[in-house]
Amino acid sequence: MTKILIKHPWLLLVLCFGILITAWSSLITIAVKFRPEPAPLTQQSEHP
Repeated sequence: MTKILIKHPWLLLVLCFGILITAWSSLITIAVKFRPEPAPLTQQSEHP
């Protein structure tokens, strides 16, 4: 494996980029799946 990376160092860059894309997509998927409930907004009365 190290011989391949020494001959073609751009493969390591592609591998790291793939891992980064996978991590981001997993994070976004989990965030959308476990979205918090929206809180009701109340209007504030004006101060006298």
